Amino acid sequence: VAYLSTRKGKKPFAVDGDDTASVALVEKGKRLARDKGCTGCHKIDTFALGFNAPEHNGIGTKRVEELIFADTDIPHTLPDWLKMKVKNPRAFTTEEIPTLMPKFGFNDDQAEAILTMLLSMRKHNIPAKFISILEDPKAPSVRGELIIEQHNCRGCHTIGGKGGTIGPNLSFEGERVNPEWLVKFLQKPIKIRPSGILPTRMPTFGFSEQEATAMAAFFADTSKADYPYYLPEKKVMSATDTEASWKFYFQSFSCQACHAWNGQGGIIGPDQSDLGNRLRKEWIARWLADPQKYIPDVRMPNFELYPDEAEKLTNLMMTFTDISPSIWAQIKKRWEDEQLARQAEQMEGN
Repeated sequence: VAYLSTRKGKKPFAVDGDDTASVALVEKGKRLARDKGCTGCHKIDTFALGFNAPEHNGIGTKRVEELIFADTDIPHTLPDWLKMKVKNPRAFTTEEIPTLMPKFGFNDDQAEAILTMLLSMRKHNIPAKFISILEDPKAPSVRGELIIEQHNCRGCHTIGGKGGTIGPNLSFEGERVNPEWLVKFLQKPIKIRPSGILPTRMPTFGFSEQEATAMAAFFADTSKADYPYYLPEKKVMSATDTEASWKFYFQSFSCQACHAWNGQGGIIGPDQSDLGNRLRKEWIARWLADPQKYIPDVRMPNFELYPDEAEKLTNLMMTFTDISPSIWAQIKKRWEDEQLARQAEQMEGN
């Protein structure tokens, strides 16, 4: 069986994923086919020209519907049929179709060798463009880690608990950012943090899309985050929730005091104008709930948000990418004017 599977220039049929064992079984099956006289009846490649039985070229792709299982109780698969045919050919005898093939008394190892040879005899040549080479799911992650080592990313960044502190801690980058955004950023870094506090000094390494994708896969793998990642649909917020969310943002927690939007505003935290594309939604909610869990010395305070407050802010922030600068300016002015008016009333009251 191992030998027959190699006909038509195909790779030997693998046994339990072991190609080396398959090649050995093919050769063993070839010798058995000759020694036992199989070629006296069957045509097998060019070294045998038997005409008293069906030829075996292409038997490895024979359809199950073409097989006769008679009264046997074996599974209806080609490998099971062939193995029974090799060990006990008369098992398939019926009144209409008698079996002339003798029983050779093959042991299990011999039967396995012949089976492997037969299964490797493929009749159809599949064009290369239709053949998909399976790859270990971990392969992109492994390549990404090699790229990180080659470019000494840990010289500036902490990754996996090790590395420098010049750049942001990337130990949880996989669960934090959208990998599609990360691929683009790695190819062409942009400024995210304010220049006055922590400028973007990351050089442009000229990563190819394949290299950047491998790095994104590495970060997602080490964080056990979904990869590939698909941006969730933005939640349609009610007018009441929208109003409450803007109040949280501008008044209750004064997010704009530290964070910039499209380059304008606070100079402590990262710019939030592209936050909906840059970060994973589930990460935003976890970060808002307890930022010190991820970066103990982060400047952002823990506001001890209630779950519904974190959810409202997260849903609001995911829409920031859809807001134009002019609309943002109007919203910001409205809430800041309202806050100033309230402060003025309080001062008058005192």
